[in-house]
Amino acid sequence: MSESNSPAIRIRRAQESDAQALSVLAESSFRDAFAESNSVENMQRHCAASYGQSLQLAEIREPGRETWIAEAGNRLVGYVQLRVDAASSVVSGERPIEIQRFYVDASHHGQ
Repeated sequence: MSESNSPAIRIRRAQESDAQALSVLAESSFRDAFAESNSVENMQRHCAASYGQSLQLAEIREPGRETWIAEAGNRLVGYVQLRVDAASSVVSGERPIEIQRFYVDASHHGQ
């Protein structure tokens, strides 16, 4: 599908029902970004510990964390996870926010 025929991208806050699709996108986008510079064993270990449906569900529910997703049609194509009021010695704002994860599926880079 050409870029001009791509469905519009919609951004919304993740819901509990997004946990499974988010776990798939989170793992695949992490692998796309880091597989070349890591061993297969390290990738397996990290992905098993970081990207499963129950883990994503817990993160969606976690107070102090916001998960936002981008979808094109009925498919998740990107996400960002924010830590709200994240304490940091280098940020002096009243309500700091940390971008913890920010990934976009390779099929949607540049859109």
